[in-house]
Amino acid sequence: MNAPTKPALRAPLSAWEEDLFNHLTAHTQKETDVLGVYAELAQSSPNGYVRYLAALLFEDEQRHHRIFTQLANTLVSEASLTQGPDDVPSISRTEDAGELRALTQRLIDLEEDDTVELARLRKELKPVRETTLWDLLVQLAERDTEKHLFILKFIAGVAKGAARH
Repeated sequence: MNAPTKPALRAPLSAWEEDLFNHLTAHTQKETDVLGVYAELAQSSPNGYVRYLAALLFEDEQRHHRIFTQLANTLVSEASLTQGPDDVPSISRTEDAGELRALTQRLIDLEEDDTVELARLRKELKPVRETTLWDLLVQLAERDTEKHLFILKFIAGVAKGAARH
């Protein structure tokens, strides 16, 4: 995926749209500043574990930066009644709601199984919690799994609503 282009006002916006655009672009600028600091830490720390963790944080901040840029671009596109290549898609009616719900439920079940396995793994890592990053990384995987479940339940909810119509 290409990096989204920097948003620019191309059409007159309503007061709400302009306020939101300003908020999104200000946040994106803040993310840019944070990205620089994380990149510096990931490259220059004398501690290998700090470089490793800072690189993980840098990746997260890059994703946040991309998302907020896409949100700002989408706002401008919608205000000008156009569609950009990196716009955030709208929630649309799905023709395969039953199939989507079944697949989403299968993924939810797998992620919930993963939650149990990660908790078990954390217990096994207790002897090395003070000397390795392993437990921290498993905790991060647990949080990612929570995020995955949150997203999947959102998709399932939209699909459930579509199935009723």
